[in-house]
Amino acid sequence: MDDSDLDIPAFLRIQQADRLAVRATPTPPPSPPPPDIVVVADPEPEPTEIQVEQKQRKRTKTTNRLARMKQNLELNKIPPAFRQWDQRKARWVDSRVEYQIRLKAVAQRLGITLEKTAMDNLTIIPYAENATDESSDAMAFVELVRGRTTLVATASDFEVEAKVVKAANRAGLKKVARVEVINPDGTIKETWALDLEAKLLNKVGSEHSVPATITQESDDMATPKKKSAVKKKSAVKAKSTNGHARKEKVAKVAKERAPGVISVIRETIGRERGASKEEILAVLTKRFPERKEASMLNTVNIQANKNAKKKDKDEKRGLVYYG
Repeated sequence: MDDSDLDIPAFLRIQQADRLAVRATPTPPPSPPPPDIVVVADPEPEPTEIQVEQKQRKRTKTTNRLARMKQNLELNKIPPAFRQWDQRKARWVDSRVEYQIRLKAVAQRLGITLEKTAMDNLTIIPYAENATDESSDAMAFVELVRGRTTLVATASDFEVEAKVVKAANRAGLKKVARVEVINPDGTIKETWALDLEAKLLNKVGSEHSVPATITQESDDMATPKKKSAVKKKSAVKAKSTNGHARKEKVAKVAKERAPGVISVIRETIGRERGASKEEILAVLTKRFPERKEASMLNTVNIQANKNAKKKDKDEKRGLVYYG
């Protein structure tokens, strides 16, 4: 039998001596890797003016969008009834906070300590129908700033109703469509709708109504001292038949009376440096601590404009009235 007749693989036909010789031969070191090929890129071309302008416009657009998002976040923290646009700060501010800051600054300058804050008051806002925009309910009404007023949060329902009627009368009954009473936290406490035919203010959600036409009484008439003075004055007019004697008695009664809110307002704006509304209110709060701050503020808004001979704007003090 020959070896060629057997199917023996070729690697088994290698002699043992040849295998030992191959094992004794040292293994050559591995060849080094080929050098890295560095590709030199072409330099980027300089951007054109149009590309620079487009990049700047995109950056500005992104910045404005972020600013609007931040502004909306700050705006959502302020109740809608107290949002006020400040042109100097170019942002929305809380009117109660701004008013309190100015009032505290005036009180600090005059050395007066204030306990009550505008954040604790009810806010009464009359609205008129907005004929220019009927697309949404939110824009169907516009605020009548003239009739806006405040009231202490602890006021009774009767006092709130009287204040609502006064706000509607001051704003103008022909313009007013509804009146809202806002809580200190910005939520709506009451809503009153005006019926022009019957001239009634109807409380929404209730059958309660109050007449919309009342006599505009001054805040000075609310105190017992002033009521007694008015009674004396009316008694003098009823008993006296002589015009000259009646004038003398009326002048005597007026001279004996203590100075009221209006007299103090005239005296305050009659100074050489004049006075702003906040300064007047601070003086009144010190002179009449038993009276309501909201009522005196309404009197200041009316009498300061009525008795002022000149007005001037000051950066720190605001609008200053001179008597």
